[in-house]
Amino acid sequence: MKTHNGGEIPTEMDLWELYPLPGPGAVKKAHQPSGDLVHETLERRTWPDFPEGAVALGDNGLGDQLVMLRNGDQFGPELHFWHHETGQLEWLAADFADLEQVP
Repeated sequence: MKTHNGGEIPTEMDLWELYPLPGPGAVKKAHQPSGDLVHETLERRTWPDFPEGAVALGDNGLGDQLVMLRNGDQFGPELHFWHHETGQLEWLAADFADLEQVP
């Protein structure tokens, strides 16, 4: 994720557009108010049923989020698909490295 600072990750379910890390390399996307991971995560945490303490890593352009959940005092490594309409979480991958990133 840090290597490309954004980019896309295709999965069997969807194509996920990753939020870039904050800083000078962050690229603003047209549908994202700020474009960076911190801003987008804070915004998603105001949405109904967004998992408490989760980090939003990206979206599929339809409101659903690729998230990493808090595990004690750390995050991950598992990735989940959060359905914005139902609030349901679905397991997606055991680790970020399991997904192939497209620059």
